[in-house]
Amino acid sequence: MRIVLLLLVAACSHGSTAPPAAPVAAAPHASASPPLPPVGPNTLGWPTWSHEQKLAYMKQTVMPAEREIFGRFEPLRFAKMTCETCHGQGARDGNFKMPNPDLPHLVGARGGFQELLTRQPETLRFMQQVVAPETARLLGYSVFDMEKHVGFSCYQCHVRADVQE
Repeated sequence: MRIVLLLLVAACSHGSTAPPAAPVAAAPHASASPPLPPVGPNTLGWPTWSHEQKLAYMKQTVMPAEREIFGRFEPLRFAKMTCETCHGQGARDGNFKMPNPDLPHLVGARGGFQELLTRQPETLRFMQQVVAPETARLLGYSVFDMEKHVGFSCYQCHVRADVQE
């Protein structure tokens, strides 16, 4: 069984479709990691929208697009994608907060992503090459730039396991 690392799919509809995937274990850290990089400027005005505007946009635009994307990747698992698929408890309590601690936690930097590439290459490629760019576009952000360390990244949806808060 593939563990799909739901990057974002900041989406809204109703109930969950699949049990949460097992998190990737974080290596113990003696010192705190640097703060997460900024997501950068937004072309839609998303940060200034009201909760109601965001909810309507998620239902009308983001959710249908993400359903199609995830449905092509794993049709059975994502046949009934809902808000809970990406937002977990946040969808149930109505705050839709991201990143979502219910999604698998990711170990950052080269080592963490190398482990994912070794263990789940298809999923990692899907998330990096399809989900992240399309979700960034849908929400009005640029995709994460590895050189500048700015843009929409895995950590807009997933909690970084190696960062102490």
